[in-house]
Amino acid sequence: MTEPEEGVIRARRIELVDANGDARVLIDGEGLVDGFVGIVVTGEDGPVSSFTLGVGGSVPYLHMVYGGATATVTFGADGSPMVNVRDAGGEDHRITTD
Repeated sequence: MTEPEEGVIRARRIELVDANGDARVLIDGEGLVDGFVGIVVTGEDGPVSSFTLGVGGSVPYLHMVYGGATATVTFGADGSPMVNVRDAGGEDHRITTD
């Protein structure tokens, strides 16, 4: 284990909570959810209004949820950018550079 540096906070996971004690910001360095590490920020409605900025393996992504809809910006296996969206009705759509 390395010596702690002055002014540096080291932790596997950090949660920032609101006045009610509900986690509103999560910084996860262990990959607790399917190996993805990143930052999760939730709105007043919890996970149904949130965004995640992270890395899965070595691929960066941005995932947003609002109501019943989702949008994810990431990269495909070939390295090309893509946007995946699911509307509130559950229908999936993909935008790629192909």
